[in-house]
Amino acid sequence: MRVSLGRAVQSWMQPKPDEPIWAWARDNVDFGRIPSYDTPLHGPYDPDLIPQWKEISENDTDLSIRECWVVKPSRGGGSENAFCNGIRYHVAVDPAPLFYLSADQRSVEEFMEHRIKLGLRAVPECAAKLSRARAVEHWIKFEDMMLVTHWPKSKTAFKQSGWAVIYADEWSLVQGASATMLRKRASTYAMSYICGISSMDPNAKRASRDDPILLEFKHGDQREWMMSDPKTGNLFKWELGGEDFTYGLKWDNAAKDDAGLWILDSVKESAHYVTPDGTRINESARMTVTRTGEWIPQNPDAPAAVRSYHLNAFGLPFSDCSFPEIAATWCRIDNLREMTSEHSVEYRTQLKAFVYEYLAEEWRDKASRTEESEVRDREALYNKGELVSEVEPYANIHVGKKILVLLTADVQKANIWCVVREWIDGGDSGLIDWRSVILWEDFEKLAQEVGAAQVYIDARYKLRRQEVFEYCAEWGGFPTFGADSRISLAYSQRLIDPFEGKSGQGTHSLTSYTFDTDIFKSLLRDMITGHSPRAWMVYRNIEREYYRQVASEERVEGVWVLRHGYPNNHLWDCEVLQLLGATIEGFYYHEWLANEESEEGNG
Repeated sequence: MRVSLGRAVQSWMQPKPDEPIWAWARDNVDFGRIPSYDTPLHGPYDPDLIPQWKEISENDTDLSIRECWVVKPSRGGGSENAFCNGIRYHVAVDPAPLFYLSADQRSVEEFMEHRIKLGLRAVPECAAKLSRARAVEHWIKFEDMMLVTHWPKSKTAFKQSGWAVIYADEWSLVQGASATMLRKRASTYAMSYICGISSMDPNAKRASRDDPILLEFKHGDQREWMMSDPKTGNLFKWELGGEDFTYGLKWDNAAKDDAGLWILDSVKESAHYVTPDGTRINESARMTVTRTGEWIPQNPDAPAAVRSYHLNAFGLPFSDCSFPEIAATWCRIDNLREMTSEHSVEYRTQLKAFVYEYLAEEWRDKASRTEESEVRDREALYNKGELVSEVEPYANIHVGKKILVLLTADVQKANIWCVVREWIDGGDSGLIDWRSVILWEDFEKLAQEVGAAQVYIDARYKLRRQEVFEYCAEWGGFPTFGADSRISLAYSQRLIDPFEGKSGQGTHSLTSYTFDTDIFKSLLRDMITGHSPRAWMVYRNIEREYYRQVASEERVEGVWVLRHGYPNNHLWDCEVLQLLGATIEGFYYHEWLANEESEEGNG
């Protein structure tokens, strides 16, 4: 039992359950009692369906284990096998204060209603206890234990002093995830237990190595599911391998069309696995071989009480985890690389999602940057101050198309960096001018001089943010905010009061935009490096200051950072705002940037 220090000695004298949770669930959990429950099983619980969860569930009742962390693919059965069975077991057999934490309020409430409360009805004793318990939206007070479910932003999430058992679901999605936070809430119990399970979040703007579930996995003993080679008996683990390795997932290398693209049906038909000893394993034997496996620790230096597990999609009994489907998914992404480039934002993003969602592995991306020479290569046959749409040979190409002149600005402590660019309907564009000004009067003079149709200004610099608001309110323009983390839309708009807290409060409303910097920076890089069908141009003899600033950032493992030796990135930021503005105004379109309706709200 997981009990307080004061009851620990008493519990040691009491008889302990002599069977692990998975065995108890096999004998007691029957999904036939709850036909509406979300599970592929419609009868008794089968622990051999996904055998990898047996040992993981055993940790819950092993008093020598204090923590268990599992990094898994996007689906893996963790919530049912580790958490739901654990909850039923503690309610029926081993009462203990239990806390369930997940990423957000909606997912927690759905889990409580559709998995916990409904799932308790799969065991008669649990159903009977639930009928006598006091249950509200986020907690259930049984006669001998308390079960609470919450999410990070809940004000009452950690009101109770401590918990004997803590389940942390989708740990990578929990904002401000900190294992230290969980350990503090378990510290009042002598034999507490923490179990965290998650796939990694491909949308998070952080390096792969900093993903919360991967950090905890590396802290533990890093167990891998190792199986016996059907011919040699040597241990091996499922891994992608691919064309460049002598073992791993394989398919017919000739399954390509005349354009060099993979023929997915042929890939599926030929997909199989080759072990390091050269043994071929077909899809029909995949789960049979999987069930010969056992967990083998890879990190001998881990704390004795901390276990961690790596589970990938190859060992799951689902159709989309089969050799043919995984091979086809990989080849579909590789086709995208062939049609675009290995540097395209679509390809890199889909490849990262594949690594996270199927392989559950760390993503090691190459540094992605724009070189100064690549900016200079965009020089076109026109001069500073000229419109591309009026200069041959470009005038003939764009005849009859709408044009838009945008002015964008990055506000700094002492000056305002500006870029003026002409956009032609469809996405082609040409740099007209750039400069640095001191006064807002000079900025407005530039806007009138170039005939800017719209103005977009970076308002992240707090010390001058009010100036940005007041300029936009008086002269017209949009304050913008680059999001520090991934947001649900490429950009969203909201209304703010530019004079909030001042005498003019409530007399004006101003539209501002928040945008996903990673998406727009990645797409801009594709345009500059020629990996986009849209022409992105600069004028003849472009100045060194401009092309150095535009080449000032690089993307390292999904995070944009300043390159060493490039102290200024203001013009790069201005060009990012140009792409944002052209998208909002409808002059540039990319499927990633489709926003039918952005949410509006009061600032």
